[in-house]
Amino acid sequence: MPDLPTLTDLSDLSDLSDLTTVPELAALPGIPNPLDLLGQDLGARIGALAASAFDAAMKSLWDFALSLLTGVLGVIDHLTTPNLDPRTGPLASVLPATLWVGAVLLVALSLIQIGKAALSGGAGLGHLFTGIAQYLIVSATALGVLTTLVTAANAAALGILSSGLHAGSWQAISLTNTAWQNGVAGVSGVGLGLIALLGV
Repeated sequence: MPDLPTLTDLSDLSDLSDLTTVPELAALPGIPNPLDLLGQDLGARIGALAASAFDAAMKSLWDFALSLLTGVLGVIDHLTTPNLDPRTGPLASVLPATLWVGAVLLVALSLIQIGKAALSGGAGLGHLFTGIAQYLIVSATALGVLTTLVTAANAAALGILSSGLHAGSWQAISLTNTAWQNGVAGVSGVGLGLIALLGV
C-alpha cells in the first residue's frame, strides 16, 4: 500500500501560490482561436440575417400597402366614372320611377289649376298652359345642367390626372412611375414600412 500523506506532512504547505495561477498558453502562430472566429462570424451573420428579415418584412408591408392603394383607387375609378345614359347607366332603374313621379305631379298640379280656373270663371286657364310649359322647361334644364356638370367635373379630374401625373385614371396613379415612386426608390425597407403604416 502506498504511503499516504499525514496531517503533519500537509502542515508545510506555505507556498500555495503556484497552485492558484494557471500558466499562460502561448498562442500558436498561424492558428486563430476558433471561439473568437465563431463568436464574431456568428454574431455578424445573425445580425445581418435579422436586418435582412426586418428589411424584407417592411418591403412586403410597402408592397401590400401599394396593392391596397391600387385597389382603393380602382374602386374610386369605378364609382366616379359617370354613366348618365338613361338606358344602360346606373340610374336606368331609377329614371322610370322618377319620370312617373314627375308625370303624376304634373297631372295633379294641372288638375288643381283647372279646378281653380273653373272656380274663377276661366280666368286662370292660361296659367295652366304656362305652368305646364314652365315645369317641362325647368325639368329638362335641370337634368341637362346636372349632366353637363357631372361630365365637366369628370373631364376636369381626368385632365388634372393626365397633365399632372401622366395617368389616365385614379388607379393608373399607382401603376405609373411618378415622382413619389422615384422618391422612395432609394429608401430602405424600414423607411418604406413606416411610410406604408403612416401614409397609406
